[in-house]
Amino acid sequence: MEEGKQVDLSELPVEVLRHRAAIRRSEPSLPLKCLIRDNLLHSETTFFDYGCGYGDDLEQVGRLGFEANGWDPAYRPDESRREADVVNLGYVINVIEDQVEREETLRLAWGLAKSVLSVAARIAVDGTGDGDFEFGDGVITRIQTFQKYFTQTELRLYIEQTLGTEAVPAAPGVFYVFKDAGLRESFSASKYRRRIVAPRRRVAEIQFDRHRELLEMLIHVASELGRLPFHDEFERTDEVLAAFGTMKRAFKLIRKVTGADPWDTLRQSRIDDLRVYLALARFPKRPALSHMPVGMQRDIKEFFGGYKAACDSADALLFEAGESEMIDAACQRATLGRLTTNALYLHRSAVSSLEPVLRVFEGCAQAYLGDVDDANVVKLHRFSGKISYLAVPRFDEIPHPPVRRTIKLSLRNLFLQCIDHTENKNPLLLDRKEKMIEADHPWRDRFARFTVQEAQHGLLEDLVDMQLALNWHMRLKEAGLMIRGYRLLYREGVARKRLPPKTLFVDESDSSECTLEQDSVSDLEFTTPRDLPANLAIDSDEEDAADLDSRPQAELPTRSRRFGIGKEIGYAVYIHRQYEDALGATVEWAKRHLPQDYDYNVVKLNQRNDSVSFIRCPGFDTEHEPVITAIIVISANGTAQRRTLPSDSYIYHHKWLFVDDDYQGFDVTASKERSQQWSSLENVDRSRIGRKSYWEIHVMPRLTQQPVDRWVRSAEARKQLKLSTCDLAHMRENGEIESKKVGNAYLYKMSSDGVASQEAEVHPPKN
Repeated sequence: MEEGKQVDLSELPVEVLRHRAAIRRSEPSLPLKCLIRDNLLHSETTFFDYGCGYGDDLEQVGRLGFEANGWDPAYRPDESRREADVVNLGYVINVIEDQVEREETLRLAWGLAKSVLSVAARIAVDGTGDGDFEFGDGVITRIQTFQKYFTQTELRLYIEQTLGTEAVPAAPGVFYVFKDAGLRESFSASKYRRRIVAPRRRVAEIQFDRHRELLEMLIHVASELGRLPFHDEFERTDEVLAAFGTMKRAFKLIRKVTGADPWDTLRQSRIDDLRVYLALARFPKRPALSHMPVGMQRDIKEFFGGYKAACDSADALLFEAGESEMIDAACQRATLGRLTTNALYLHRSAVSSLEPVLRVFEGCAQAYLGDVDDANVVKLHRFSGKISYLAVPRFDEIPHPPVRRTIKLSLRNLFLQCIDHTENKNPLLLDRKEKMIEADHPWRDRFARFTVQEAQHGLLEDLVDMQLALNWHMRLKEAGLMIRGYRLLYREGVARKRLPPKTLFVDESDSSECTLEQDSVSDLEFTTPRDLPANLAIDSDEEDAADLDSRPQAELPTRSRRFGIGKEIGYAVYIHRQYEDALGATVEWAKRHLPQDYDYNVVKLNQRNDSVSFIRCPGFDTEHEPVITAIIVISANGTAQRRTLPSDSYIYHHKWLFVDDDYQGFDVTASKERSQQWSSLENVDRSRIGRKSYWEIHVMPRLTQQPVDRWVRSAEARKQLKLSTCDLAHMRENGEIESKKVGNAYLYKMSSDGVASQEAEVHPPKN
């Protein structure tokens, strides 16, 4: 049968083998990641995986201590199909060739969901299905499975038409369907709600001091709402009325001691949040006012006077977001973001701080795609009606990080492009990163200081657009400069000079992201890429020219960028209680709801729903991987709940992330070395290391083995062996130490105990 030929069912010469569509997973599937990220799946919910395949997602959920069950016609046919709060139909409907059965499967899964159904299917991108046989409304693959490729729009319409209710995008190819319309609207609105900082007291007032605790709680609630709370929105309303007579009198005192301006700003922020939500709720259709949560109905009444006025304001905003002139003007007005000829770039965490028209512009893409999980930079195209989501894995660590993946959506025709730049030897590099982040970002000052250095040396002259790697290497070479960390240094033996103004940079157009030659490039943009032409090679000390890919040690995680301290996983940040003030008023407010005398070591803030967990780890200071013995969660409404812990205890890794380098409870440097040691091990199941049994059985024995050999750069070799550069070179040339050349650099084989290896191959000196 020829490829690409349309066939009837009766003509198909092979049987469709559905069971082959199941795949093994070493980490949670995308829909499961989304459910956990959005806090729809947690310890208080039950989970059912409809079409669970090998059951790998069930194991992942079980490791979190959540109740999970599943059924699969090939691998778990004897399990019962049961109701659950959360049901996942992940990559099932796309492998069913019978259209009637496909719809019936979707309806059956929907019938089992008490709260929310997650539906995931394969999304069509460029090149999808090349070489497969067309069959029905899909294709037969080379392994005799059926695949139906949807567009994002097709998948949404298919779900909504089959189930008769609205589907909410969670990620490309993943949608949520809620049983309760109010829960759906609460979830949707939360995505467009900015985090705020409550106004602080500025002047002294005796009456305020007399009721300090009560008024501080009122400040917290009023800050979240942007208005005065109703009786049932503040649990201590009766105390306020007893002390002040009315809520307005209490708030008048608060405005007196904090100043009025912060409250006016807060109110406008909540008005903007509501306008953005209502503008985007137009797709596909705004809910009736009665279907909205009571709190949102009150917001609309308070801020707009009525639903029609609110919708009119949102429609005006939506109209502006569809006009390229409006988008361009807003991009030029923006005080946040790196403006180029064609676009505005900013970190994803800063999008909510843009003016409303740009938030709606980006929100239209999010309403279509959902969250793009690994993308941390957003590119707003000023003229073309496009939004790009860029994956830049090393945004903080290096001054000019390369773009590794792009997902680009045209809002005009909903054309979606997914572009992998991993093998691109000339990728787009980011610059002036301080412009892309908010003022409270912990690394902003470092980014800004480095940009000043580059400007002082003429590297940024005539630079309007983003730059490509090869041009940047040439620019550095001509200037006789090199970059080490966040420092700009002169190379040895090179005369110091300032570059004249020169245009070495290509125009940053849409095509520059995806049409470059596909080759390899170093992750460190200031080292010499392996395949650079000789005339572009930047010669320097061998330790500075070594390609980062050759480093023998594993990369360690970094502390939370937003708070400057803490271990960040998704929307959660974990921090030692000594530094809990960094998390702001939310934690201080939540502490008031803890049981008396409850002791804890670690605080976890869920930035998605503002819940706070207080975690007890008695051995936090004394154990390398401390065990969790108790967890109490304080929800955003003040409800306290003690979590049930599994018999196989949870443990923490990288505990140095939870503290600052000045922490005195344990040796922070030794803790980092511990992280480096186990992170360098191969064949460690990262999905299971959070449980004590796996760690003690499969990891600990390997950590206590004899030192192993590793490759190090010359600087580390000289330091360990206490040698000069010349002495080390003589040892290498005489075959006294094992070495290998990578690019322009030599690496040396050393034992982890500092003894040089003299075995195996030795590179003789060159004539």
